[in-house]
Amino acid sequence: MGVGFAPASGLLSATRRRPEIIGVSPRGVEFAQSANSGAQRAKRFEPTAHERIRKPYGLKADKARQIIEFDMIHIQLLGVKLYAFCGRDQFSREAVVHIATSPSSKNAKTAIKKIIARFGSDIKIINDNSSENMKDVETFLAQMNITQYWTRPHTPKDKAFNERFY
Repeated sequence: MGVGFAPASGLLSATRRRPEIIGVSPRGVEFAQSANSGAQRAKRFEPTAHERIRKPYGLKADKARQIIEFDMIHIQLLGVKLYAFCGRDQFSREAVVHIATSPSSKNAKTAIKKIIARFGSDIKIINDNSSENMKDVETFLAQMNITQYWTRPHTPKDKAFNERFY
């Protein structure tokens, strides 16, 4: 069989060895060699702009313009689909809203620029794991040295102030 279950500890134990990495190509493809077959196979990995940091438990703002909750909502208006990128200060409840026609990370980056213009660059951003918060937003915030906290999946209470804003 190869894989067994230990009911006392609740852990899986594998009898097979993991593949060893034998090289990395210039495009970031790791070449692994299986211990059983000896054949080479490619395993793709994508490095992120920076490590994703989960929102710490009990993180609250002590003063205004310190922690900003960022989210996107869908708006259906007279048959037109629009997207509202909202950033809301946890302490003062001030909000910045950017309306766009597509839910892209470029539009989210524009909204983040408006948030920085309003609240300053000495802020922390709390956002969810949706695709508009990746790519351009993630690299932009890393360049600006702004901490970006990621909420847990399917947990709207991690951004409760922003969720109540809608």
